[in-house]
Amino acid sequence: MHATVPNTSGRTRFSIDFRSMDIDDVVTKRGAPNVDSEPKGTTLWELYRASDFSQVPEEIALFYEPEAPRQGRVFAPESLRLASNN
Repeated sequence: MHATVPNTSGRTRFSIDFRSMDIDDVVTKRGAPNVDSEPKGTTLWELYRASDFSQVPEEIALFYEPEAPRQGRVFAPESLRLASNN
């Protein structure tokens, strides 16, 4: 469950989300049911493996979102691109 409350403190509040997944669960569509939202599409395009910064293979992401655009769908900061080339 994900929720928030109004910020009445008068100060800026920052929120950071961490997302993780198990590639075997993704491939077999195994996991907890999503009962609290109606998601559209997938964020698999935006996930990177921590050990080598490789992305989820496109054929797996397309399994969840077959009509995904081919261009401009992934946040790819320059620092990650440089790190993956080393």
